[in-house]
Amino acid sequence: MRNERQAARRRLRIRWQPPEDVPAERSALQVRILSALAGPQVSELTDLAEITASQMTLYRYGRIIPRRKRMAKFASSVRVRLPWIEEVASEAFRQWASTRGQDGPTVAATIGTHLRARLAPKIAALREAARSRPSSSWPPTAEDRAAAEALWGQVEGLRVVEQRLIINRLPDFQTWEMGELLAARSARSVESDPQEALELARLAGHVAEKIPGPEGRRARLSGYAEIRTAQALRAAGDPAAAGEALERGKRRFAEGAGEDPGLLDEASALGWADGAA
Repeated sequence: MRNERQAARRRLRIRWQPPEDVPAERSALQVRILSALAGPQVSELTDLAEITASQMTLYRYGRIIPRRKRMAKFASSVRVRLPWIEEVASEAFRQWASTRGQDGPTVAATIGTHLRARLAPKIAALREAARSRPSSSWPPTAEDRAAAEALWGQVEGLRVVEQRLIINRLPDFQTWEMGELLAARSARSVESDPQEALELARLAGHVAEKIPGPEGRRARLSGYAEIRTAQALRAAGDPAAAGEALERGKRRFAEGAGEDPGLLDEASALGWADGAA
């Protein structure tokens, strides 16, 4: 029996060498990245999802593809959002040749280093420009909104994972008017390109959680972004996920009502939500 177990383990010890970007390989890589982020606490992933260590091994090597709901639980346990993991995995497949044969932490570190190096000149230029830019005011003015529009124009052509990294690094992107802008762009593109609308809405939510000021202000903008996320999910043909996002968005939007001096297009956001119910 012991020899059988050892043979089974040997069969599962396959280094990550994806021949192409297929669902099983993509899923396996996402689980490996999450395991790398969890580090010594990787057992918490299995406990949270109520699975055995052997099931986790099957996930890690693409033998089984976990449901998206379970993957979201994995991501939550290491305090990241599943869309971010999905974006990093997509970037990894673009770089897989340079990380071939490497495992968890090495792959994650290589991808992170690559992204930071590639974006370093862009981040440096944006930081330099920020020195001459006035600080954002509250409530934001027309000038603040115009500045956010111009700022986003400088990163609009980047991939989502790169845009997210820049948002994380530069406070100029962590403003109310930036989140407002991205949510509005999501609403405008929802009919013509639901996937782009979804990416923009999620970026708006990412910005919302980083803006300075009271928690209610973040809740208001975050809820607004979540409602736009729900709208995009429905347009993309995922009504179940849209319903969940809509309920979260309504709750957060209402929590922050006292911090919004009429800046957001409440009638448009909640009008769509009422119509979708």
